[in-house]
Amino acid sequence: MTNSDNLNIENDKQETSLPLTFIERHNISPVFFALLAISILFVMYQGIGGIITLLFVGFKFDETNVGLIRLITIFGQIILLLIPALIFSKFVTHKVSSYLKVNGARVLLYFLTIVGIFSLQQILQVYLYFQEMIPLPDNLQQLLQKLKDSIESSYKLVAGAKNFPELLVVMFTVALVPSIVEETVFRGFLQNTLEKSLNPIKSILFSSLIFGVFHLNPINLIPLFIMGIYLGFIYYQSNSLIIPILAHFCNNIFAVISIYFDQENETLIGIQENNVSSGLLLMNFAFFGFIFLFSLYYFIKISNLSTKTIEGA
Repeated sequence: MTNSDNLNIENDKQETSLPLTFIERHNISPVFFALLAISILFVMYQGIGGIITLLFVGFKFDETNVGLIRLITIFGQIILLLIPALIFSKFVTHKVSSYLKVNGARVLLYFLTIVGIFSLQQILQVYLYFQEMIPLPDNLQQLLQKLKDSIESSYKLVAGAKNFPELLVVMFTVALVPSIVEETVFRGFLQNTLEKSLNPIKSILFSSLIFGVFHLNPINLIPLFIMGIYLGFIYYQSNSLIIPILAHFCNNIFAVISIYFDQENETLIGIQENNVSSGLLLMNFAFFGFIFLFSLYYFIKISNLSTKTIEGA
């Protein structure tokens, strides 16, 4: 018997000697527990968080209280999402950090992640342009436009900065904290827990759909769903929570920097809002689609190579 065989036997003994988790002891379906937990998080964050915002801010959202809004946002993300998600994770595992896969990855994977998320962001912007071209009844069109304007104005208020020190605050509030919190919740906890009963593809699709709905933004539901699929895939493929956190952070930071340099009207590279044509949109889609597929191909190749290296060690 080889040393590796002995090591595998010892690992199997350690795994079988571990006490049952809470959901195992009570024979609770992982899917049911995941949905129950995410429902509780939704009520806490959107419900309780909304009430707290109204109590401290009211219905007045402007530059006079933007600092308080950002502070409440951080509080809601950490206290009402992150900490409860970590507590829920304790019900399905004995070691939360291992369960969430808080692991490092190859340096090249980080680079490919940045390229991938940037190109995907451009692809989804093209989709949003075409989505706005879909003919709708006038009443519905006006309602959606008001909703879009309200969401955009609120986001620009929170993500906007007048100087560099404020920009750093915005980066922390709007980009860093949400990327850590949301990836821990939707990929680390939700997707992992769903995988206990569902196959990886269903787990990624299901968690991505919940990720999109959770944001309460019907206009960006499909882009959020597609973004969630990408984040879920690179999480599964890399076996590292750091990877989707980086992707989510870059997605947010691109938007923050665009607003800071007053480039939000140029959402696509080289295309202004007053200079949009179907030809240019399709060219952007094809160009960034190629870059995205190229980065995804090498991401898969390198992550598979990393897995083989670990297994052969």
